[in-house]
Amino acid sequence: MQVQTLRAPDVPTALQNGAVAAGFLIEPYVTIALEQLGAAVPLVTGEAIVNAAGIGLPLNVLTFGPRRLNDRPLAVAFLTAYLRGVACYSERIDDPAKRQEIAAVLKEYTPLRDDPLYARMTWPPISRDGRFDPKFLDEYQALWNELGQTQGTVPSSELVDFSYLEKAAKQTGDPQAGTREEDTAGDCNTHRSSTRSGAGDAPSRSLHRWPCAVTAARLGRQVILIDSGPWVGEQAGGIPIGIIAGLYSAAPPGGTVILSPLFAEEILARLQERTAAWQMYSRRARTVIVVYDEGELERILEHLLQDSGLTTILGATAFHASREGDRLTTVSLATRFGTLRVEAPYFVDASGDAALTWLAGAACRVAQRPIYGTQIAVLQGVRLFPNDDITAIARRAEDLLRTQADRYGLTRRDSRVFLLPQRQLAVLNATHHPTPLDLIAFWRAVWPARQEAEQAARLLQSEYPDVFGEARLRRLGHPGIRQTRTIVGRYSLTAEDIRHGKRFPVAIAHVAWPIELHDTAADYLWKPFSDGHSYTIPFRALQPAELDNVLAIGRCIDADPVALSSARVMGPCIAMGVAAAHAVDLVLQSQASLDRLDMRKLQERLRRNLFDPHRMNKNPARTSLSSSRPDNIAPRS
Repeated sequence: MQVQTLRAPDVPTALQNGAVAAGFLIEPYVTIALEQLGAAVPLVTGEAIVNAAGIGLPLNVLTFGPRRLNDRPLAVAFLTAYLRGVACYSERIDDPAKRQEIAAVLKEYTPLRDDPLYARMTWPPISRDGRFDPKFLDEYQALWNELGQTQGTVPSSELVDFSYLEKAAKQTGDPQAGTREEDTAGDCNTHRSSTRSGAGDAPSRSLHRWPCAVTAARLGRQVILIDSGPWVGEQAGGIPIGIIAGLYSAAPPGGTVILSPLFAEEILARLQERTAAWQMYSRRARTVIVVYDEGELERILEHLLQDSGLTTILGATAFHASREGDRLTTVSLATRFGTLRVEAPYFVDASGDAALTWLAGAACRVAQRPIYGTQIAVLQGVRLFPNDDITAIARRAEDLLRTQADRYGLTRRDSRVFLLPQRQLAVLNATHHPTPLDLIAFWRAVWPARQEAEQAARLLQSEYPDVFGEARLRRLGHPGIRQTRTIVGRYSLTAEDIRHGKRFPVAIAHVAWPIELHDTAADYLWKPFSDGHSYTIPFRALQPAELDNVLAIGRCIDADPVALSSARVMGPCIAMGVAAAHAVDLVLQSQASLDRLDMRKLQERLRRNLFDPHRMNKNPARTSLSSSRPDNIAPRS
C-alpha cells in the first residue's frame, strides 16, 4: 500500500478517477465525494472516528511557529479571536437558519459558494475551549518508537503549554479557564475513606447525588456524601417544585413506560406507601410526570441515608481541590465547625456547577448564550374540585400571566402553572433570572425575580379569584438553576444526538424529556419528542477529559445547551447517579481505571435502565411501581 499526500479539495476527484482507492476526508469534501460525485462510500464516520482513533485525539490543530510563540501577546490575541470565533460557530451550527450566517462567511473567504452543499453537509463540532487530552502524545510516541520511526520520548507535560489558551479564555470573559490554586486550607480535619469510594459535592441542585451515594454504600463501599445544603434533598425539597420529570417514555396516555427504574422505582413506591405521590399525564410533554410531597420525600431520603450506613456531611462547601497529574486527591471544604479535608481515590462531581472539576484546574465549559433560572412560587389553598378541568384552569391562568404581565411588572411572557389538586397547590413557573457564577451578581439577579414571583401570585389572586382568590403564597424556596458550568468530557452530547435518538455503545441512561431551553428572558424553547422517541446518554459524557478518577453527574455533564436542557431533569439525573456508583464499584473491583472500565459489566448492572422503550411500549403493564424492594445490587467479588 502506498500513501499519497493530496490537498483536501483534490481527494474527491482522485477518488472519482481512480487515482486513489481510499481517502481521509473532511467536510465539505465528504459531501462532495459522496453526494455530488458519487465517488465513494463511507467506511468510518462521526462517532466511529472517535472510537477508532481514541478519545481526546485532536483531528484538527492550530500550529504556531517560533516567532508567534515568542510574541506572547500576539499569540494570546490570536487565540482569543479563535475562541470567540468557535463560540460564534458553535451557537449557530444546530440551527439551520443561523448556519446561513456561517455559510455567508465561508462563501466570502473561500472558493466554495455552493448553497445546496452547505445545506447538506455535516457541520462538525469544534472544541469550544480549544483543549485536548495531552495523554495521546505519549501513546503516539510509544507507537512510533515501536515502529522504529523514532527513538526516545518526551513527556507530554514538556510538549504542551495551555497557559496561552488559559489567558485567552480569560480575555474572552469565559471563567472556564482552569488554573490550579495553591493550597490555602491550613490546619483542618482530614477524613479518609478506608475503602476506596468517595462522593465529593459542592453546592448541590438536584436529586442525583442521593441515588449515587446510597447505591455505592449498598455495594459495600465506604461513601462520604457532602452537600452544601443544610437539609437532605436540596432541590427536591427546597425549590420546591414537587414534580419529578423525565422518568417516563414519550407515548399517548396509558402507553408510557418508566425509563429509569433503578432506584427511582423504590423512591416512588415509598412515596406511594405514604400517599405522597401522584402520576399525571402531561399532554404538552407527551409523557408522565410525578407529583410528590417534598416533606415526605425528605423523610424518605433521610431514612435511606441512615440505613445505608454512609457518612453524610451537610452544610459544607468545597473551596479547594488538590490534584496529582490526572487524579484528584483531596477536596477541602468550609463548614460552620471549621475546615475539612476529604481524601478518596474516586470522586463524583454532583455539584451542578462542575465545582470539583473546576477546582481541580481541569477544563470546563460555560454556555456562551444566557441560560435562565426560575424562582418558583408555590400557592396553597387553591380552590380545586375533583370534577374540575385542570388543563383548562391551567391554560386560563397561563393566559392571564401572559396578557397581564405588563400591568404586574412581569418580564417573562411564557409562564407555566402546574396545578396539584391532590394537595390544593399551584406551582408558578413564571420568572426568569440570570444565574452568573459570582455570588454577589447571582443574588443581585435573583432578588428582582423573587419580587416578580410574588407579583405573579398577586396577579392570579386578583384576576382569577374563583380559583386563586383565597390562595396564599406558601413559599418561594431556593432560586432554581438550569445551567452554569459543565465539564469538558470525553464526549459532548449534542442537539443532533438527542434529536436523532442516538443509541451509544457506551450508553448508561435513556431519556425522552422534551427540549426545554430557557435562553431568553421572556420565553423559552419547548420541543416535545414524538411518541416512542428517546435517546441515550453516553458514559463518556460523565468523564472529565483531564481527570481519571472523577465522574460528573446531573446538569454538569458535557452536553451542549440544547441537549442539556433535556438531560438535566430528575429522571435522567437519577439514572446517571446509579450508573456512576456502579462504575466506581467495578473499577475498584478490577483495580483498573475509569478509562478501562468494562462497559459490558456496567451495562449488565444497568440493564433495567437500558431496555428498548419501543418494545416496552407494547407492554405498559410493566410500569407497575407496587414493589418497595431496593434495586438489585450486584454482589462484590
